[in-house]
Amino acid sequence: MRIVLVRHGETPWNQGGRFQGQNSVGLSPVGLRQAQEIAHALNHLDPQAIYSSPLARAFQTAEAICKVGPAAVIPIDDLKELNLGKAEGLTNGTMRARYPDIYQGWGKDPSKIRMPGGESLEELQVRAWKAIERIKESHPHGTTVAVSHNFAIGTIVCRLLDLSLSRFHRIRVDLGSLTTLEHGERGWRLVSLNETLHLRPETTIES
Repeated sequence: MRIVLVRHGETPWNQGGRFQGQNSVGLSPVGLRQAQEIAHALNHLDPQAIYSSPLARAFQTAEAICKVGPAAVIPIDDLKELNLGKAEGLTNGTMRARYPDIYQGWGKDPSKIRMPGGESLEELQVRAWKAIERIKESHPHGTTVAVSHNFAIGTIVCRLLDLSLSRFHRIRVDLGSLTTLEHGERGWRLVSLNETLHLRPETTIES
């Protein structure tokens, strides 16, 4: 079986450089176009089901995919983004000034950091992997799609590759990207990471 992990499209907070976390901000006009391009790219896969984080930016992306696949999106709370607590909505500069130790620690070793009033990467990884296992058990054959977020997808890939969360920053997951996992007789394999060729140049954004 295969699971295609989709990172949601761009939001106004991506444009403004704000940390989103579990805030349910929706897609920007560019993000809506990215969602359509993702749907077109997945059209040939005939997914058995489409799962999504219930946060608006992910769910809107999943709804666009549904136009070429199953009729309804199945929400899974465990696919939500890292809970950033008091850091949600802050810009990079404000985060650096208000929480300098957390900001510096995140750059050096993110596995040791808990966001102020929020989650750690380890907690995120545990619940995100539960979502992957749930999808695998529900669909042991064929292809499914799961729409999620930057940090959530990054921790899933680290778990699959047995990569320490201290090296989390080595995983790049762009807006609107596709990452494909496969499960078979030999267990889990990473088929592709951070595919963005389906996005037009004017909608390809790295943040």
